[in-house]
Amino acid sequence: MVLSGSIREFILADVFQLLSQQKITGKLILTKGKDIGFVLFDSGMVIGAKIGEENLERKLYNYLTDVQQNSPISIQELISSHQGDLNSLCEEIVEKKLAPPDDLQMFIETSLEDLVCSLFYWKSGSYKFNSMNNAEHLIIRGIKVPTENIIMEAMRRVDEWNRITEIIDEDTVFIPNEKELQKTAETDIFNRPEDYIYNHLDSTHTLRTIINSCCLCEFKVYEAINILLQTNRISALSPRISRSIQAAMEKKNSTPILSYVRIAVSLIVAAIITFAALFSGNFLRTTFLLDSHEAKKQIKNYTCIYAEEKIISAEFFYQTTTGKQIDSMLILKEMNILSNPDFRHCKH
Repeated sequence: MVLSGSIREFILADVFQLLSQQKITGKLILTKGKDIGFVLFDSGMVIGAKIGEENLERKLYNYLTDVQQNSPISIQELISSHQGDLNSLCEEIVEKKLAPPDDLQMFIETSLEDLVCSLFYWKSGSYKFNSMNNAEHLIIRGIKVPTENIIMEAMRRVDEWNRITEIIDEDTVFIPNEKELQKTAETDIFNRPEDYIYNHLDSTHTLRTIINSCCLCEFKVYEAINILLQTNRISALSPRISRSIQAAMEKKNSTPILSYVRIAVSLIVAAIITFAALFSGNFLRTTFLLDSHEAKKQIKNYTCIYAEEKIISAEFFYQTTTGKQIDSMLILKEMNILSNPDFRHCKH
């Protein structure tokens, strides 16, 4: 069967529906610029998928190292030794008890669904279907995902994705609220992915970093963060503070020999630059349009806002670099991160 065309909104749902109804076996190849993905079908049911560098092997690596807590080196060697044969890889995973068989089965099935659903976000590109006589040798542990289920879930995710990405930014740092500082003891990535993501929050990583390091797909990470925000378990830092923390952490990682004080300087300088841009634009307007008393009052307000932002950044810097809670604000002063004027302006 020859099937090809361009991708338009919802067109993939029609293609998947046709392949399912006709119970066709083969590979659906999708291309969008430099991005290439494919979905494998056996008698109209989905048995495999890959999108660029995202594949089941990579997801298995993250799952086995992050959730099952196996050695990254040994897992990488294990995956490499099977040279893409996922059936033999899964057999050895079970034999060595690297993951419970039922959990492994469920993870592969949900990961397969995640890979295919992510293709439905594509709004442009082209597709081509190549028929195959037999694809049984490509079926992983007997897993076949009904195409109808994937279509329904994909449509739900597309609608939710458009909404959720408007309120959550991938460059934001999220922090646990004070009453939720305790990490959850167990992680159920299938039924409570929000707990799994919660355990990844350390007040330094952006959402983008979490997505790249965990075993969940991008949509499920966003969805989990949204649930945590709605239940008030976490809070989002402002873009300014998120950028400051990232700048400090990048500086720390690139030059390990730097002291805490020298790292703090880069964090505070970033805050000063941001404040300078804000202050300079409003200072002239305040000076010329307001009388002397109002001008001084406006400048005082900006100074207080800056001092508060500086103190918040310093607190998070201390917590993320030492792993400790701040017992006294005097510690920040002793480390020369903050000075007396900072506290004075904030009090006013």
